[in-house]
Amino acid sequence: MQIDYSQLSTFINCPQKYYLKYVLCLQKRAIDLRDVDKLFGQCTHTGLERYYKRESNDKVIASFDEFKDVPDEQHKTKQNGVDLLTEYIQHYESQDKDMQVLDTEIVGKFKIGDIDYLVKLDTIVKLNDNIYSLEHKTTKNIAYNYFDRFNLSMQLSGQSEFIRQKHGQCSGILLNVLQSGYRKRAYKGESAGF
Repeated sequence: MQIDYSQLSTFINCPQKYYLKYVLCLQKRAIDLRDVDKLFGQCTHTGLERYYKRESNDKVIASFDEFKDVPDEQHKTKQNGVDLLTEYIQHYESQDKDMQVLDTEIVGKFKIGDIDYLVKLDTIVKLNDNIYSLEHKTTKNIAYNYFDRFNLSMQLSGQSEFIRQKHGQCSGILLNVLQSGYRKRAYKGESAGF
């Protein structure tokens, strides 16, 4: 038997959804407004994977080339995605020189009894002789309690154990949270993405 964090979380929250999604393998027929968060996150992840693989900045930004804007969605737009990755590159390009990237977009597993526990990691890095999981998250709003959702997280605990078994140590998880949103500029009365 194999299980991962997404499957386990789905089962804990709604056994019927787990059955429909993972046992019957049912999928949505069409993409709707609710899927824009997932698609935006996928494009961002692709861009960050390219960034940490040290691909060209143009290729990082091109991760949003196929993204289609959804009517009435002001936060998760193609332009905001391009702006987000551009600003990320500008901000971290000089700071990431001390960080050694060990791997990106890893799918691995380890045993818990007779069960294979599958893990998906965004990036594994070495910094100051310590090994970390660099976990990328996108959100339109980082509220005061945003990071509370990661306390005793099954996802992060699984990542830590996988890294410990593979590399002999895991110093922790670095949460790399990217905020992309939309606001009104009060002084001009015009809209702007950020």
